[in-house]
Amino acid sequence: MKIHWLRAATLAIAACAGLPLAASAQGPAFHLSDAVVDPVTASLSDEPFLPATHSRASYASANYARSNFASANLGGEPCQACAEEAAAEEAECEPWRLFCQKDCGVNVYGWLDGGIMGNTQSPHSGFNGPVTFPDRWDGQMNQAYVIAEKTIDTGGCGTDWGGRVDFLYGTDYIYTMATGLELRDDGTPKWNSNPDYGLALPQAYVELGYNDVSLKVGHFYTAHGYEVVPVTGNFFYSHANAMQYGEPFTHTGALATWKVDDNLSLLGAFVNG
Repeated sequence: MKIHWLRAATLAIAACAGLPLAASAQGPAFHLSDAVVDPVTASLSDEPFLPATHSRASYASANYARSNFASANLGGEPCQACAEEAAAEEAECEPWRLFCQKDCGVNVYGWLDGGIMGNTQSPHSGFNGPVTFPDRWDGQMNQAYVIAEKTIDTGGCGTDWGGRVDFLYGTDYIYTMATGLELRDDGTPKWNSNPDYGLALPQAYVELGYNDVSLKVGHFYTAHGYEVVPVTGNFFYSHANAMQYGEPFTHTGALATWKVDDNLSLLGAFVNG
């Protein structure tokens, strides 16, 4: 129902003075604390909601259901019971993590990966021939992978710094080593002696960001190709020959990235292999 202009003016004056006000005898009695408040402008609405049935119970029920301001909740926040229920539901959906992934500057995470690649010839050596990563027919643990990372986030404006170190232990190590790091110049391993299981450091770099431009310096994965070394970035357990024999896996040097917009990024690098 529309409120007469005189009543609306009286409500506004009383609101400024902080005084309680009762309506006329034609409507239900109410106070300013019962009036509907616009959550955006934080001002009294020019048309507080009044139910057709002028009873105190129906008035309070209707206004509570509509605005959720029954307890002077001017911010539009849910009631305490609803908030506790929502928090309980959110807590139930939170995955258990070994390390903090939200508030820490450096996040630590990883995965375990293994599998069996069948071979009807059952080779005595257990080697699957030209197949690389799943190269054992009798089962293997490909990757016990651990990452320590601080990502940069400039928000498109400002500066930030970060970095990342990857540790790969498993049978995939032999395909991820680089000369000068895990390998000597003659191709012999520096610290790995087991031909099946060993440790590789596929990434170790620092990163600087300024507005929409970032720069990686160190040892990092290549930007070429569709398939990658980390198993979380691939659809299949096995890999295409193009990835295994036609692409580099890692580089050492510097990689600059300019994020032009959400759909286009330009990369430029100076690397050593």
